[in-house]
Amino acid sequence: MNGNVQHLYNELLELAKVQKDALIRGGFEDTIKIQEMRQGIIDKIQNIDRSEILNHISDLPTGKNGPEREEFSKRIRIATEKILSLDNEMRAIIQAELSSIADRLKSIQKIKAFCHNASPHRYVGNNLNVSVS
Repeated sequence: MNGNVQHLYNELLELAKVQKDALIRGGFEDTIKIQEMRQGIIDKIQNIDRSEILNHISDLPTGKNGPEREEFSKRIRIATEKILSLDNEMRAIIQAELSSIADRLKSIQKIKAFCHNASPHRYVGNNLNVSVS
């Protein structure tokens, strides 16, 4: 049982690495697809019968605090910490990109306002009359 759970966590970690690389490359569609794959693995982990996991751990010959249980918990904790770290890095990348987009939109708005206000002209028939006021 714990091998299956650990395999799912390792798969989740590898997908997080691939997702971060896709995000850095600007592959936002790939990033979204990978997130959907990650969610599928998370769903699998959550759907594993909790009692089976608890039974497996309690059946270990060395008891509740045995080395096998501690090693299993340690590997899951390490994988989880790595996944969370990658997620935090991706969050920072996304926030920086959103900030950059917001700055570019502000610049575009300023340019539009400048162009609108700085063109003192009027159309008369088919002629364009430009006046300096």
